[in-house]
Amino acid sequence: MENNPRTATIFTDSRISIYSLKNVNNHSYLIEETRKKMSTLERANWTLEFSWVKAHVGIYGNDLADRLAKVSARNRDTTIAFNRIALSRLYCEMEEEAKEKRQKEWKDCTKGAITKQFFPNVKDRLKLQIDINPVFTALVTGHGKTRA
Repeated sequence: MENNPRTATIFTDSRISIYSLKNVNNHSYLIEETRKKMSTLERANWTLEFSWVKAHVGIYGNDLADRLAKVSARNRDTTIAFNRIALSRLYCEMEEEAKEKRQKEWKDCTKGAITKQFFPNVKDRLKLQIDINPVFTALVTGHGKTRA
């Protein structure tokens, strides 16, 4: 005796989520966890369908989901269901921390006064596309025969 399959349609304004779930090469943690939940539902005779909807156009369910997500994100008492940090986010935070540390060292250093006139801020210097070579270094530091 076979049960009639039940169908659940999941509406989302995130195309990337739908593409990620379909992409067999995507093995990110959240995508894999979602696939496990989908598999459990499919074994329980559910058919899952995903449908994309345009965001911020007055679709009641989509607008409600956005509002609830924002309220939940602001609520400090909400239990965190997903507590892993994306590796790319971790790299960004580490890079930012390293820049702040380097800026403090740069500010506290008693050497390089001439160079500091050109580059007082480490973050601004890193944004510049400068070809660092011996001539440039001699010019900025005041060393070499550039004064002549």
